[in-house]
Amino acid sequence: MKNKGMGKFEIFVIIVLCVAVFSYIAYYFINNSDWQKIITMRKSAESFARVTSMNRNFFRNRKLVYLGEVIEEGYINNIKNPFGKGYCSETESKIIFHNDKNNDDYSVVFRCDNYLIEGDKIFDEKPDVKVYKISDWYTESTTLDNEEQKTLYNCLDGENYKYDDFYEEDYFISRINLDYGSNHENISTLSGECKLVEKKFYRTKELIKK
Repeated sequence: MKNKGMGKFEIFVIIVLCVAVFSYIAYYFINNSDWQKIITMRKSAESFARVTSMNRNFFRNRKLVYLGEVIEEGYINNIKNPFGKGYCSETESKIIFHNDKNNDDYSVVFRCDNYLIEGDKIFDEKPDVKVYKISDWYTESTTLDNEEQKTLYNCLDGENYKYDDFYEEDYFISRINLDYGSNHENISTLSGECKLVEKKFYRTKELIKK
């Protein structure tokens, strides 16, 4: 019997299998690359946490310290965003201390690009650290199940916004105190500096599983 070679169907099956294999390989390397960047991000979060813990007593608010404040005081440089251009967020990355007398008892919130790390005891062998993929903030709710809401603040200096962005209350207060030489603890004591503007913002937040 003559060997007629492979027919069109067999060739089609081989092409489909090859595409599937190469798609899987590409998916694996892309995801592995992203995870390597997340590991780099986590190391940056550890450095931020360590420096902030060591210098905690030098900050106005000893319970909550933002990356922007640590950079402003010269304890750390801007942290490069491993996912692209620019730097990790100075206004959303923060250390939250749980104990007035223990500088090593804290939680970390660290944002780079559209990735967010949240965790406790980041230096433990098996820390309770979660990594999320997040969207940018937007102003209209979509009522999605993975949507979260937060009130952010800015103020009007004359007819213009004082700042280029809206901030969490504590970071906003730290900026006001720095720029106006004031010593406010929260927004309730703001008076003559500028006119307070607050808005509700939303974003999606999805846990990443390795």
